[in-house]
Amino acid sequence: AVGYPAIIAARAEGVLPWLILALELSTGWWWLEHSRDWVCKIIVGKSRISSRVGSSGYFICRARTESALLAAFSHIGSDDNLCGGAVSGRLSEQNLAALVIEELSPTQKVYFRSTLAGWAYGHQWGGGSDEHGSLFHAQNLRLSEAVAAHAMQNQSQRIWRF
Repeated sequence: AVGYPAIIAARAEGVLPWLILALELSTGWWWLEHSRDWVCKIIVGKSRISSRVGSSGYFICRARTESALLAAFSHIGSDDNLCGGAVSGRLSEQNLAALVIEELSPTQKVYFRSTLAGWAYGHQWGGGSDEHGSLFHAQNLRLSEAVAAHAMQNQSQRIWRF
């Protein structure tokens, strides 16, 4: 179900979301086969972000298809993860650079990005293997309800907390 909150929100809006992709040395090259289905609009280099070891930069892209969007999220929970989140595709290109923020916690990033874009989706990692959770926040209650309804219908009740 990783990535589905972004798909549910995008379907409701009628436009595929922007993806926030963080390219690091540990990312590897698995994503190259999918990159032809991503239209990248900005690249923010290491000088713009914190000087984390191994960080090469961020790409803000739009997936051309839902399957390309899911591919971007396919390695969540792995060391070679690429996708740091998604926001509404309605956000103007002039505001994309504001999505790249290092100083906030994952929860704060999702909330901040949702204030810019209308909704945001991201992840928070724990300390061990596969210890992560999805985070979704929308300014529109109906959009949040649609994502929550999908989660309740399609996933085990024990993993969802509202």
